[in-house]
Amino acid sequence: FSSGDCTDRNNPHCTSLDQIHEATIDGVIQTQIEAGCPSIDITGGTEVGHDPGTYSHGSGWKVDLRGMPCLDNYIPSVYTQYVPNNYCNYHGFLNCSQYYYEISHWDWNFGIGPGCGC
Repeated sequence: FSSGDCTDRNNPHCTSLDQIHEATIDGVIQTQIEAGCPSIDITGGTEVGHDPGTYSHGSGWKVDLRGMPCLDNYIPSVYTQYVPNNYCNYHGFLNCSQYYYEISHWDWNFGIGPGCGC
């Protein structure tokens, strides 16, 4: 599934996985399995239009996952809520991931956090 029905990295209305890290995709697949989701929709990938940074969308470490009951229930039950603010923030120390719930989707950063070398 690609939002915008396109995958052009240079088009902010597309969902591109061009230059995504294999570890990021492996993490999405592992999350899908652990959460018991039949599928997971990536609605934001490496396309232009996201904030820059070392562990950002453009660098291949971050994706947006469409909110769905299996994720909405799984993430808060397994990960630790660590910074209460306008978003629901959860941190997974074992796989160095960070989830932010942003109304319609989970913003997921892979490879960040304590002990992850960043």
